[in-house]
Amino acid sequence: MVEKKQNVPIEEKIGYCNPPKHSQFKKGQSGNPKGRKKGSKDHNKLLQDELSQLIQVKEGNTTISMSKREAIIKQTVNRAVKGDLKAARMIMDMDAEMQAQIQTAFMAATVKQSDADMIKDWETRNGQRQRNTVDHDAILDDKTEDEGSKT
Repeated sequence: MVEKKQNVPIEEKIGYCNPPKHSQFKKGQSGNPKGRKKGSKDHNKLLQDELSQLIQVKEGNTTISMSKREAIIKQTVNRAVKGDLKAARMIMDMDAEMQAQIQTAFMAATVKQSDADMIKDWETRNGQRQRNTVDHDAILDDKTEDEGSKT
């Protein structure tokens, strides 16, 4: 004969998906009360800081100062030129990625230009062009000059 389960209060139920109440976090209490220290840096920040440090590099008879990032790229390119296939592949992959980013930026600028042309065309057709309207060409020219100075 099947025994009938007694109604056990939820507080006393312990098992799957029902941990003991004494081991649960109290309301408003964090699972990591001390947390990450405010001054601590993450791995990305540590890497960026390290790659940005300047070092002295001897090229021929002269010593020049460059960042570790620049030295790594220069060294990798030189190894690729000497025939290191792994370095050559790495450089070609980086170049392809940069070209894709340039293409994406160009396409975004083209879309902005076509949007501005469409707005100007609509304003012209509907007689909306007034003294206080926005000059879309000037805005786009300013943006392209800003983007050009960033690269």
